[in-house]
Amino acid sequence: MLSIESGRKRQTIRAPRRRHARVGEQLQLYTGMRTKACRLIRDDVICVGLGEVRFDLRPLADLPEPGSARELARLLSERRVSLEVNGIPIETDTDQDAFAAADGFEDWRLGNTLLSPFEAMVNFWTVSHGAGLFTGVLIRWEPAR
Repeated sequence: MLSIESGRKRQTIRAPRRRHARVGEQLQLYTGMRTKACRLIRDDVICVGLGEVRFDLRPLADLPEPGSARELARLLSERRVSLEVNGIPIETDTDQDAFAAADGFEDWRLGNTLLSPFEAMVNFWTVSHGAGLFTGVLIRWEPAR
């Protein structure tokens, strides 16, 4: 949560639902929703952008979960996953890492090895959601003026 509190993380990816934030609306960012640990992180931010995210991890579907950062890097070099925002592919390693870092995936480790932001994002998504096709909403915010 530190990255949201500090302002480094200014976006999130969410599954489709009936209503998401709208551009110009003030947001309330929580952690631990629907638990006793629920708490407000910030309520001083405004939605500045929405987009459609398509994250295709199906090329990793038949592979075992990587046990090391080196193995994860090898798998990603052999079987390229795809990431698109509003139908525009994010293809270069630099752009993928920048997107993942903006979503809070920096300084992540697998074992004793530091992962690139995109490697960390892929690892998180495959462990949390499986190696499938995810289509959702990208919500971006900035501090209210």
